[in-house]
Amino acid sequence: MTAEMLARPSAGWRGALLGRQEPRALPGRWAPGPTPVERLGVAAAVIAVCVGVGYATASGEWYVGLAVAAAIPATALLLAYPWTAVLLWALVMPYFFGRASATNLAFVWSVHRLLIPMMLMVLAVYHRLGLRRSPFHLGKMDAALGAFIAIGVMNVLVTQDDAVHRLSFLHDQVVVPICLFWLVRALGPREQDLKRLVFVAFVTVAVQSVVGLLSWFAPNALPGEWLSRAGERGVGTIGSPAPFTATIVLFGIFLVQFANSTRSARVRLFATALLAIGLAAIFLSFSRGSWVGASLVFVGLIPLYPRIAIILATFAVVGGLTLGAGPLANEIAFAQHRLSDSGTVAGRLVTDDAAVAMIQAKPFAGWGFEQFEQFDEQFKRNVGGFALQLGGSLHNSYLGIAAELGLPALLIYFVPVAALAAATVRSWPRIPRVGFLDHRLLILLWLAVLDQFVVSNFMDMLHSYPWGTGLWWITLGIIAVIVQSAAAAPAAEQAGTRSR
Repeated sequence: MTAEMLARPSAGWRGALLGRQEPRALPGRWAPGPTPVERLGVAAAVIAVCVGVGYATASGEWYVGLAVAAAIPATALLLAYPWTAVLLWALVMPYFFGRASATNLAFVWSVHRLLIPMMLMVLAVYHRLGLRRSPFHLGKMDAALGAFIAIGVMNVLVTQDDAVHRLSFLHDQVVVPICLFWLVRALGPREQDLKRLVFVAFVTVAVQSVVGLLSWFAPNALPGEWLSRAGERGVGTIGSPAPFTATIVLFGIFLVQFANSTRSARVRLFATALLAIGLAAIFLSFSRGSWVGASLVFVGLIPLYPRIAIILATFAVVGGLTLGAGPLANEIAFAQHRLSDSGTVAGRLVTDDAAVAMIQAKPFAGWGFEQFEQFDEQFKRNVGGFALQLGGSLHNSYLGIAAELGLPALLIYFVPVAALAAATVRSWPRIPRVGFLDHRLLILLWLAVLDQFVVSNFMDMLHSYPWGTGLWWITLGIIAVIVQSAAAAPAAEQAGTRSR
């Protein structure tokens, strides 16, 4: 702490909030006060807050007014450590999506709809003014994402009567998750920042796994809103098996990486125990897509961390054999039924075949965002000898994108994945081989992407809660940070050599 910070604390804190060092004051003088641009920005923010709160309160949506009122001071605090925005979203949002209460809406408005886009815009303005430089540079994959959003907006405006409602849904499901991808890259988190995700991982894996288990064995211990699939699927607080298991897999990866980088035997033991509980929760999701995705991640874990893989495999075998004959006999029987049940498979094949027919009918423009179920019934037919089943919903995210927005939109959606995969290959020799952000974490993150891709082929994630789509883009954002940091390292070394 500097002398001027002790003499005038606001000087040091204002510099921290702005993300830059405060100019040193001459001896015996105060540090410079706010610049005219800063004064104008504060005045504009205060006016905007007053207008927003007044309008929202007059409209009866007090929770929106609360979110607007909290947005500016929260943003000021977050600028001291902007990575908090991502940590906050990851920590609290699994508990508030999909449940229409005033409290939940307040969190959705403040943390999801407002905070993430606002933080991105603030960082962009600060970067432009030179107050906080960002490592984020727009590239081809960002242009592709911008085109994807534009296609979605134009699609809604052209095909929908209730455009305002549909655009709000598009904002929640598509725009904000993509903003998370941009925000992670704009922040450029360092190793200590990403390690703070470990705390989120411990809390999230513990809570989601325990809630998933209790929904089967002690449902009376849980609030009613977390029991929507009790006795049928383990879904934690999230409400759907695919994003539930994708959550455990992604944050479980950070537990694996941290357990192998910490010196504390107790922490390693606790992390391994949580991973075992998470494995049980994934089993009790009774989602075949989740089982496939998690199995692929486990296979990839074996050569990277064989010790943890052996422990988890032993837990699965011994626990399954021991409990399968007694306390979990009914669950084991239900799992066998799920594997052999052709009824749900038939319904999904018929719906997927209808989606393909819809794509063939309108391959470029699509049928309209969130309009699949308005048209799919007329395309359904008998498939593979299965009886025709009407009703039901689509269980494939990517067929849904192609059917609703067109094949070009689907191809554009995967441009960032292809670009990051190519960048990973190019930067692989420069990826660190030791430390928390080593090559094994990068492989595990790509395995998490694979898991999310697999479960998204068994469920329409894009029309589910935004949580699952947000996880997809956060994972890709972290991959981008690791890869681009490695790619930039040689250039920085060469610049340092020239300066010497």
